[in-house]
Amino acid sequence: DASTWVTSEQLPVWQLSPVYTDDWLGMYESATVLEVTKELNGPIAELPKRCKLLLSEKAPGFMARLQSEKVVSIHYEDRYLRSPWTVMLLVGFMQIIPSEAVEAVSVDVVAAPDKGAGSRLWDNWINQQDMQQVLTQWLSAILGTEPRVNISNSLADVSHRRVLTLTLESGKQLKLAFDQGMGYWQCHSEAYGLKRFDFNQPVEGQVRQMLDSWKGMSLLNIGDWPTDVALYEVEVSE
Repeated sequence: DASTWVTSEQLPVWQLSPVYTDDWLGMYESATVLEVTKELNGPIAELPKRCKLLLSEKAPGFMARLQSEKVVSIHYEDRYLRSPWTVMLLVGFMQIIPSEAVEAVSVDVVAAPDKGAGSRLWDNWINQQDMQQVLTQWLSAILGTEPRVNISNSLADVSHRRVLTLTLESGKQLKLAFDQGMGYWQCHSEAYGLKRFDFNQPVEGQVRQMLDSWKGMSLLNIGDWPTDVALYEVEVSE
């Protein structure tokens, strides 16, 4: 009875200000998330056709928006876009973009660590100059505009996102966010020679090898679990 076991003290009232959060996610209200497993499997040369069909069925509003206004610039960021196979996949997806009004194209990637030269289509470039020139030639051929390819040496220089951003003539942006980038799909071919890649060839020879593989290579989902592709429109602030 003579001991104090518990005491309390009244603290001063905190001075708080309300935070208005209603608009935090407002610009993403129209977002559509697609769960993809086998829908895009098949010959890589027909990937644009299958991708357009998927978007028309699952995200008709996004597809209509893409076709209703001119795209004036394209940007893609992906730390791991550094092999001939991932470049081929990216080009397949980019072929769905109306490119007649495109004025600027840019790609942000990170160079692969030097673990020795590979010999397969999905191995990474070690020579950054070759990687830059091959990417430039492929994207120029598809989009009609020479891209700016930015190759960083540190992962910290490029975000972990894998996002394809399309800027429209009005200034609004359409975005396709791939949660695993191009890494969800593996290459498949009955002809083993199409899977091989000679990184010692000059740039023209490397481009030719990729064109040959384009004609006979297919893509397959790498696992039974799905990958997400998020589609949304962004109002860009001035």
